[in-house]
Amino acid sequence: MKKSLSLAVIAAVFTAPAFAANLENPLYVPRQGGFYSKTGIGMMAKVTDDTDAQIKKGHDGETEFPIWRIYEDMGFGITDDLSVYGQVGYTYNGDIDRKGLHTGRLGLNYRILSDVNQLVWDVYADAHLGGLSKMTGVMADKGFKYDNYGTGQYGVYVGSKVGKTWDKLTGALYAELGHMLSNDNTEIEIDTLHVNPLVPTLTFTGTGVAKLKSFNDWNVGTKWAYEMDNEWTLGAGLAWKHHAAHIVQSAKIAGAANDPATTSMVIAGLKTQFKGYDFQDAFDEFPLTVSIANQLSESVQVAVYGEYTFDNGDSGSQNTTDVKAEAGVRVNVAF
Repeated sequence: MKKSLSLAVIAAVFTAPAFAANLENPLYVPRQGGFYSKTGIGMMAKVTDDTDAQIKKGHDGETEFPIWRIYEDMGFGITDDLSVYGQVGYTYNGDIDRKGLHTGRLGLNYRILSDVNQLVWDVYADAHLGGLSKMTGVMADKGFKYDNYGTGQYGVYVGSKVGKTWDKLTGALYAELGHMLSNDNTEIEIDTLHVNPLVPTLTFTGTGVAKLKSFNDWNVGTKWAYEMDNEWTLGAGLAWKHHAAHIVQSAKIAGAANDPATTSMVIAGLKTQFKGYDFQDAFDEFPLTVSIANQLSESVQVAVYGEYTFDNGDSGSQNTTDVKAEAGVRVNVAF
């Protein structure tokens, strides 16, 4: 009986997930009935680059600081292998009066493989909740100015993650594809736009509701964690995030020109002008992250992180920078 019990204990140790209570481990998932929450707040500094979009606004080379970033990532174990998760992030940038959700996802993760060698394979799918808030902005002589961070579009992500643990070191690779659905959740204010360069006195003030074409985003990356002891964990990660350009499929225009006799003609012209309009705002991000976490108890962990993002983008992008750096703290809870 004693021998059987000892074998059972040994088997349980070897089949348990690595760092089961360590939420900084990239392979962590909650067991059946388990719940976790990762709450973070960060402060970002940016120096804008010299894209056409920034030059038109006279904002190239400007420093934006502080930019506040709030994150929440939580999940619940339906079974030992199947869990539900939700992620939301909010950004506030007072320097350019731009704020709103920068991420929102709700989905399921399924662990296909987890063996005694600590080799793990997950697949997941989730709803992209960018449509919770409209994409809003102003189109004027100086170009387009975003007011928020939402894409204005709902969509779906599918992805896969593989990883392995070597003693105290755990590494993971992941790849995911996002498909954003076409919808008319985009409002563009047309602010005293010179609609005809041959008649510079002709202006139009109104609102455009644009239906954007569907598009695909994708992300690939790697995450690592090294458990120095039972209390301290070092983390690192590198990713490549591709954001596709927004292209208008069709637009509805409402408003009035300063010459009432030409209002209907101007509206018809603007509809034609906006159809197929390419914001030329595609961009790629390469965030490099490092962290150090302390296990305060079996349920609570505190991590300090830093992130530096390299990026590049098309001429119309307002998200590329010369400098983009963030530092913050997150509190992890699991029970």
